[in-house]
Amino acid sequence: MRILHLSDLHYGKKYQHKIERMLPSFLDKLDQVNNCGKIDLIVFTGDLVWSVNRIEDFDEVNEMFIKPILERISLESIDFIICPGNHDMTNQTDLPAIKDYIDKFSNNSELDAFVETHDAQFDLSYNKSENYLKFIKDYYPKDNTQQLFHTFERNIKGRNIGIVSFHTAWRSFIGEDSGHLLIPLKTVYEASSLIKNNDLCISLMHHSLSDLKLFNKYEVEDVIYEKFHINFSGHYHKKKQEVVFTHDIGMLSISSMASMSGNDGSTIGFSIVDVDIDTFDISIDNYGYIYDDNVFVEKSTINHNIPMNKRKSQQIKILKSLKAFRHEILHEANSLLINYEEIGEKTFLDFFNNPVLKKESYYESIESQSKLPKIDMHELNASNFIVYGKDKFGKTSLLRRVQLYLIDSFIKNKTIPIYIDLNNINSIKNYNLHKEIIKIFHVSKSNALKLIEEYKFHILMDNFSETRTTHLEVLENIHTTIKNYLVTLTSEENQESYIGNGNICGTQFEKLFIHPVTRKRIRSHASCLLTDCDSEKTQEIIQKAISLFGQMNIPFNYWHLSLFVWIHKKESSISLSDNVEMLTLYVDKLLEREQIAKFDKDIDYELFKKLLGELSYNLISQYKDDNYSISYLELFSFITSFKERNIRFITDEQEIIDYLLDKGVLKKIRSVNRYTFRLNGVMEYFTAIYMVEHPEFTDRIIESDEYFLVFANEIEILAGLNRKNIDLLKKVHNKVDNALGELNGTYNQNPDIFLSEKIQDSNVLAKTIAGINVEKQIAIPLEQQDEIFDGIRPVQDFNEEVQVKEPIPLDKEYSLSQLDKHVFILARAFRGLSLIDDEQQMNLTFELIINSYINIGFEFFNEIEFITEKNEVAIEKRIINLLTSFIPIATQMMISEALLHKTLTRFIDKQIKNYEEDIENNQYKLMILYFMMLDTDLRKNQGFIDDIKDNISMLSLKNISIVKFMYLVLFKSNGDKSLEDKLKKAIVELQLTLNPKADKGQLIQTIERKLLSKP
Repeated sequence: MRILHLSDLHYGKKYQHKIERMLPSFLDKLDQVNNCGKIDLIVFTGDLVWSVNRIEDFDEVNEMFIKPILERISLESIDFIICPGNHDMTNQTDLPAIKDYIDKFSNNSELDAFVETHDAQFDLSYNKSENYLKFIKDYYPKDNTQQLFHTFERNIKGRNIGIVSFHTAWRSFIGEDSGHLLIPLKTVYEASSLIKNNDLCISLMHHSLSDLKLFNKYEVEDVIYEKFHINFSGHYHKKKQEVVFTHDIGMLSISSMASMSGNDGSTIGFSIVDVDIDTFDISIDNYGYIYDDNVFVEKSTINHNIPMNKRKSQQIKILKSLKAFRHEILHEANSLLINYEEIGEKTFLDFFNNPVLKKESYYESIESQSKLPKIDMHELNASNFIVYGKDKFGKTSLLRRVQLYLIDSFIKNKTIPIYIDLNNINSIKNYNLHKEIIKIFHVSKSNALKLIEEYKFHILMDNFSETRTTHLEVLENIHTTIKNYLVTLTSEENQESYIGNGNICGTQFEKLFIHPVTRKRIRSHASCLLTDCDSEKTQEIIQKAISLFGQMNIPFNYWHLSLFVWIHKKESSISLSDNVEMLTLYVDKLLEREQIAKFDKDIDYELFKKLLGELSYNLISQYKDDNYSISYLELFSFITSFKERNIRFITDEQEIIDYLLDKGVLKKIRSVNRYTFRLNGVMEYFTAIYMVEHPEFTDRIIESDEYFLVFANEIEILAGLNRKNIDLLKKVHNKVDNALGELNGTYNQNPDIFLSEKIQDSNVLAKTIAGINVEKQIAIPLEQQDEIFDGIRPVQDFNEEVQVKEPIPLDKEYSLSQLDKHVFILARAFRGLSLIDDEQQMNLTFELIINSYINIGFEFFNEIEFITEKNEVAIEKRIINLLTSFIPIATQMMISEALLHKTLTRFIDKQIKNYEEDIENNQYKLMILYFMMLDTDLRKNQGFIDDIKDNISMLSLKNISIVKFMYLVLFKSNGDKSLEDKLKKAIVELQLTLNPKADKGQLIQTIERKLLSKP
């Protein structure tokens, strides 16, 4: 902790000119000091004022001196701790009889009895302190402010600090201090007992203990030295620091300079005291004032160690070793960060987010629908645990965080944390706990054994597997070596994780599982990483991460999210709506493209990707029965064969395998001792890489009714990798056109006609919508949106592991969802093929996509009508009919999700202009395209709000336009008041058209009269 020590301001007319001259310079220097290290506490050891005959004098010094200091270094009033000085008393003197009576005391018993009796004589002796006491009681309303002492307890950086302010000025008279002062011994005992349970105990007194009467001094001195760690004082306007030793732990006594005033010979300045509460190392920086230059400069630095007994000294030595070890641990933890070379002054601790730990797995909790509470990370220090988690779910980060926590809380928990990465231990001979202790604490073997005997250990074992003999041997070794210990294991989550009772090597372990992150945690982590982005941009990045990860089966965890954000920050020119570019950059980072060259300077990265592309195809074509997995020998032989076909590929087979495993591109399935891609999305990417060079394979997929749909992601990636591939667009177009030929042929009329026929009860819905009070509709905060969507649709609703592509049965017609998937594939291919210049083909494909989605919606109408006809309950029929009204907006949102890309905005705008040539007969398509433009960029394209309001005349489309506008207000306006008002204005104007017979004046008043008056 960092303490600013001030004293002897003497605020008042005598020194007013000096203080006014020095204060700005003092505050500037204080600013510099605080920027180098945050000041946590200010202690002022008396003489705030020159003389105080009015209580208002204290109020004035508070406004002119104390508050400016606190504001400058961002502290609260309770962080400024004061003790009284002789100048803080009134000028009145004791009655001679009172003074004579007290001066006759010759021992502490008489003094204690006088104070304890607290009669009229004591009150008279205290009269001159009343103004000060009244100010102090008002200033510290929640602290213990007694007449002869005040006690304060503060928590600073997690440590409890106890402070006693002693009233040494009680018996002080100007010029008569030395050897005349008194502090009742009983008062010292009482005050110290009130703060004894704190980590650091500080006493404040204006005068030195040497100013006490001899009979009083020695006993008070003994108690102060024994009960306090630091004593701050003032009065003499000279800096003085000395160390006092007692039987257990010593005390440092610090006397400060005068802050900004003083008589001849006074030293003006202040001190900064840095205290390591754990090791009792203290550094004091003294700053002095140069009058001629009106500046404060650092004069000296003094380092102290508060002395202590032998046992305490040994504990401090251990603590210092742990603190040094902490720097190594933090460096290793920093290396876990994606961007650790670019984090500047921040560390692993700034970016760490607590994982969601529960006693059942994510999938078990879904099946059982249980709501088990989360386990706090700190609870891991209460028992033996085995923590299961998917790859990259933060198991290593969790252990490193626990290790740092235990080091930081060593004084409290007395636990030494040891981290062991079992991946680095091939044999029990390679591990020796004694050597680890010797390395950390720099002790002999015999002292290492003593540490093991005396202290509790928490062993943090990473990458544990019950099937590995060496891992079990290390655990056994821990059991036989250490008497008092806990163990936390981390292990890969798999099917075996869910069975077994947690008994390993005779020790019972509680099972915990790391759950995928939620939207709320995604936002928290992204906001931490995106400090240079506003909330709108952060939201855009979060939404894209959720969309991309979900489509490509990339697990939702902090590592992948950090990687995604890092890619965005490094490649800010990349469009967030471009899945393939983002995925390519993701794979490049996953492979550590810049490190590939370290194998050999002549290696070609694209050749390396070609290897993985051919591996992916090899698994698909030959290893389906093995779930796309391959034995080590087969993998080795495959790489050898690839090298033979590619003469420039010269890297060693084993080096390649090790690298791919290390980077998490491939993984070993230990249960069957085979290898496959770690993530399904990564395998799909490399399959697309293969398809680029092998169009015959692409043709087989497109032509196959059985496999076309299951290669949806690969086709989208292929389009993004070869953006000029007009042949791909034509082939996919024809495939989809054929698949939806019958459906599209059924609805080959103007969609507006079908819509009018299909949607019933538009008038009923219109009455409901017209009555909605828009004024009450306000944007939902993003954090609340996260909770809503997490409850509706959790982000991790897929299995990220490699999935075997099963053919679609051909014994029946395509379902609606399968037809929808056809159009989705075409839309994504169209979106990715951004460099084709065949405008005629673009128009044909765009028209096919829009018409197909609209007609799928119409077919859904037919299914609902069939359900309605079978339903005999009238009220349920009305509900079903009402739901059909929302199909057009669902269709529009599906089209936006499948097709939308910022590079298509000019193309869509051109289509809009074409349709606007006949507005009355293109209502449905115009509504879809208008909202697509709003979905692309709501703020930039807000002019289309007016187009919707002015051009959409069909009642059913007006209804859903209002609903969509409501959605945009609630979920997309994100605090933009002008945009929110524009949307509300459009809603109100549309509401008025829904019910033209309504009392418009009354309706406007109900909703918001002022809204329509805005330009």
